[in-house]
Formats: sequence, C-alpha cells, structure tokens
Amino acid sequence: RGAGGGGGGGGGGGDGGGGDLATHQVYKGVPAPKRLKVGGDVTEFVKKDLPKKLLILDEDDEVTRERKRKQTKAFKNKQRMSEMDAEQNAKKSSWMDFQTKVSGKKKTGFMSKKVGKAKESMFAVPEGAGARVGGGGSGG
Repeated sequence: RGAGGGGGGGGGGGDGGGGDLATHQVYKGVPAPKRLKVGGDVTEFVKKDLPKKLLILDEDDEVTRERKRKQTKAFKNKQRMSEMDAEQNAKKSSWMDFQTKVSGKKKTGFMSKKVGKAKESMFAVPEGAGARVGGGGSGG
C-alpha cells in the first residue's frame, strides 16, 4: 500500500496540466447589449407603418419569407426603441424644466445653509477670558 497504491496517486492528477496560470483562461464575461440610439433628443414618437416590401406574400419562397420576418422584427424593434427614447427624453426634459424653475427660488428651511459659512462644532470651546465649557445649561 505505502509506495504506489491507495489514495496517494488519485489526488495529484488534477494538478498535472491545469495548474499553470499561463495556459489557464479566465472568464471575462460578456459585454452588456448595446441599446440602439435611434433619433437624438426627440420627445414625440411618431409610429410608422410597416413598409410594403416587408409584407409576406403568398408567392414568396421560404428564404424570402424568413428574410422578411427578420427585417420586420428588426423594424419593430427599432420602432419600440425609438418610442422608449422619446418617452425617456420627454421625462428628462420635464425634469430639467423643473430643476431650472426650482434652482432659481430661494430655499428656506433647516436644510438650507449659507454658502461659505462653516458650521460650528457643538464641542467648540468659546474664546476669551470668561469663557466656560458647558455654560449654556441651568445650574447653581
């Protein structure tokens, strides 16, 4: 048992060729799918009809039918993306309008601070000869 058999020979088999880091490839992942940017900053979506050349006819052969199906699918996908872009741009412009209106108004309340004035620490010791720590409380 001692020299050549038992459990000693089976464990080292995994180390034989795969231990070298130069040959071992690391999984890098797949990049996220890119969303089609269809048309700039359009805020209104205008739905277009499917072109007549993409309509599947009875006399089309199987290859033509498959090509037209794929082109129809791509057309509809582009339409959907442009609709989503228009909706998002409308929300964005609405938000930007709101921000420009609000930023012009003077803000009041406990969250508003004067610009340039540093807040004093509640543990700061007052300066001067008669300064005392904790002088604000009641007592005798």
